[in-house]
Amino acid sequence: MIVGGQPVPLPNPYPATASLQFHNIARDDPNWHTCGAYVVNIGPRRDVVATAAHCVTERNTKTIKDPNLFHLRIGSADQSTGGVVAYVEAIATPKFWDWGMTPGVGMDGDIALLRLDRNVPVNGFPILPRANRHDPVKLVGWGLTEVDGTATPKHLQELNVELRTSSECAAGAITVGELCLDSPAGTGAWFGDSGGPALQRIGGRWFVVGIASRQASTGPGRAIYTDVGTYLYWILRTVATDWADGRHAEPEHTLTRVS
Repeated sequence: MIVGGQPVPLPNPYPATASLQFHNIARDDPNWHTCGAYVVNIGPRRDVVATAAHCVTERNTKTIKDPNLFHLRIGSADQSTGGVVAYVEAIATPKFWDWGMTPGVGMDGDIALLRLDRNVPVNGFPILPRANRHDPVKLVGWGLTEVDGTATPKHLQELNVELRTSSECAAGAITVGELCLDSPAGTGAWFGDSGGPALQRIGGRWFVVGIASRQASTGPGRAIYTDVGTYLYWILRTVATDWADGRHAEPEHTLTRVS
């Protein structure tokens, strides 16, 4: 969970938030939380989830991992029970995904789309094309609540943070298409929060503005989030074209589940 945050109230006000899980054999846990994710509001479809690309790709090669490895618990504030469980049929990342680009040059592309094996009974977060720098940002996630922690607690956490200028996240090698978020010293997103959403509230509705990518400081505090609005066209193209009727326009950047 988020360091310095607080448990979200019940009933869960962020049902579109999801826990990305896999079978951790070493821990003997079939539902090991690895990253956050969220259901994307995209027309009538309820089978598309977004997360960070680094959560579903190999660290060195950036190749997409087998979709069969993953499942998600969606709609529950408790990562271990409730909501619905869905499996991943296909994973797509931008063709230029490359964590560690030269600061200010190019785009990291730390975003991935996951096509589920079913529609889920959850309304996804709509995408805000441009984050409002004068409004607070809400982080939600199941990452560690302590800097030296080793296990992620069950209940979803939330924390208000602020948008900063890109120069204030220079230590994290921030690039084009990313947001710099800051919170009071010692609080903020931490391990296990990757892939989770950053939200802004407009007219009583939560919109997604970012996806947790990496730290920009030695501890919780400043963090770099993928600016989701920058990838709106890629998201629409992937879902409406590449994934329409089972077609994949960029097969080298999409991996499909094998039954």
